[in-house]
Amino acid sequence: KKGKADKQRSKIFSKLSKEITVAAKLGDKDPAMNPRLRSAIQLAKASSFPKENIDRAIKKSLDKDTVNYDQNTPGGTSLYAHSQNQTTINKINQQNWDFVVLQDQSQRPSLSPSYVAASVYPYATQLVNLINSNYICSEPVFYMTWGRKYGDQTNCQSYPPVCTFLGMQERLRDSYLTMGLDNNASVSPVGIAFKNSISLDSTIDLYTSDNSHPSIYGSYLAACTFYSTIFKKSSVGCSYKPNAINQSDALFLQQVASSTVLDSMFVWNVFQAQFDFNQNGNVFDFINKSSNFENCIWDFGDGNQSTDFNPTHTYLQNGVYDVILTIQTNSGCLSEVYSCLLYTSDAADDTPCVDLGGRRII
Repeated sequence: KKGKADKQRSKIFSKLSKEITVAAKLGDKDPAMNPRLRSAIQLAKASSFPKENIDRAIKKSLDKDTVNYDQNTPGGTSLYAHSQNQTTINKINQQNWDFVVLQDQSQRPSLSPSYVAASVYPYATQLVNLINSNYICSEPVFYMTWGRKYGDQTNCQSYPPVCTFLGMQERLRDSYLTMGLDNNASVSPVGIAFKNSISLDSTIDLYTSDNSHPSIYGSYLAACTFYSTIFKKSSVGCSYKPNAINQSDALFLQQVASSTVLDSMFVWNVFQAQFDFNQNGNVFDFINKSSNFENCIWDFGDGNQSTDFNPTHTYLQNGVYDVILTIQTNSGCLSEVYSCLLYTSDAADDTPCVDLGGRRII
C-alpha cells in the first residue's frame, strides 16, 4: 500500500511541478502578479510539495525554446509554384520535420471562391500530401496572411470584396481556414492578429510604405503569432525584441499575438487536447474541446477509461482524481495530453479543477 501511495504522490508532484513551470513561463515570475502561478503554488503547498521543488520549477520556466529551420521562400510564389518547385520538394523530403509552413502568394487566396477552389486548394492538398508521404508525424501549418492596408486595388474592380482591408482579410481568413480544415492542418492566424492589432491601436503601423509588406512591427507580430501556434504558449514576457521596437509596443504585440491564437485554438484547427465538464454531485459530464485530432481516450483516475467523445462518468467515492484526456492524430503518430485534478463531492455545486495543462509527445 505504501508503494502505491508513494507512486501516486510522485505522479501528483510531477504534475504540480509542471503546472508551476508553465504558469511561470506564461506570465510573471512573481506569484503576487500571476494568479495562475499563485494558485499552483498554493495547491503545491497544500500537497506538502517541498519549497526547493517549487523554486526549481519556477527556475525551469527560464529555459529557452529553440527552432531549427530551413526555408524556400522566393517572393510572390504561389502554392501552385511550390508544388512544381524542385527545391521546395527536395526540402520537404530532406528530413523528418515537426512542422512545415505553407503560404500562398498574398492576393490569390483572397480572390473569388471559384478562383480559389480551382487555383489554390488543389495545390494546398498536393503539398500536404507530399509532407505526409515524407513523414506522417509532420504537422502542416498554413500561414494566414494579412490584407493589404487599403485593400487590393489591383483586383478591386473585378472583385469588390477585396477593395478594403477588412474585406480582403475576411476572404483570406475563409480560404486559409478551409485549407486547414480540409487538410487536417493547423492555421497560424497572422492576418487576424493584424486585424486585432489595428483595431486596438492603429498608431502602430504594421506595413512598409508599399502598404502591403510588413514593417518591423508587422514582422514581429507575425513571429509572435507563430510562436504561440507552434509552441501553444504565450509570447508575453519574451525577452527578445528588435531594437527598433520599444518595450511597450513589443509587449502590446506579444499580447495581441498570444490572445489571437490561444483564445481560439479550436478555430485555427491547432492540434490540442482540452476539455471542460459539468458536475452534478459525483456525476461528471465531460466536454471534449480538443481540435484537429482523430481519436481520444479518457482516463478518469479511478481505474476506468472511455473512448467516447463526450463521456459521462460517476465516481463511487469522494476524493481527488487526475483526469487525463489523450488525443492522437496523424495515424497515431502525434499525441497530446490534457490533464486536470478534479475534487469530487456530494454537493451539486461546481467542483474546482486544477488545470495541469497539456504536453506534446512527438
